Amino acid sequence: MCSLTRGSLSRRGPDREGWVPRIGTSLCDRSAAAITLATVQMNQEVDVLVVGGGGCGLSASIMLSDHGVDHLLVERHPGTAIMPKAHQLNPRTMEVFAHHGVAEDVYRRGAPFEHNCAVRFYTSLGGSEPWHRRLLHREDAWSGGALTAHYRPLTAYRHGNLPQLQLEPLLREHAEARNPGPGPLQP
Repeated sequence: MCSLTRGSLSRRGPDREGWVPRIGTSLCDRSAAAITLATVQMNQEVDVLVVGGGGCGLSASIMLSDHGVDHLLVERHPGTAIMPKAHQLNPRTMEVFAHHGVAEDVYRRGAPFEHNCAVRFYTSLGGSEPWHRRLLHREDAWSGGALTAHYRPLTAYRHGNLPQLQLEPLLREHAEARNPGPGPLQP
């Protein structure tokens, strides 16, 4: 049996005892916690159903909340991404995040601009031979260096650099703060 809840399953605290429902999830996976809560059913009508709690779904939840739209986000996984994914956020994304109060947190938690303004190519990242760790090429990138003058008149926001592993939990914090759900579900 599968049911939708208003909260995704996430573990609480460092000891990870006790499951706390969060934004939304499908209880179709076979984890012990999901099986425990699979008997809990919740019938609810919403204006929008957001399927998927990755970067796009969490952003959609934030934006829908900011515009007062009743919605439910469902996610099949118990938490946010656990594997490395993308890390660059273009200026237009940062403009949208700024409009919804997320951009400053992305800049604060992400790589500082001075560490995120060029691409460098090396012979290797390790080794003790003379040919190891030698810079082959450096090029300005992501609105840094010589590109700053080009980007400045186009947008008030610079690129962001926050790995998706860190971005999704940040977006989840913002989404839950705006739309916390009904609280813990009881099995």
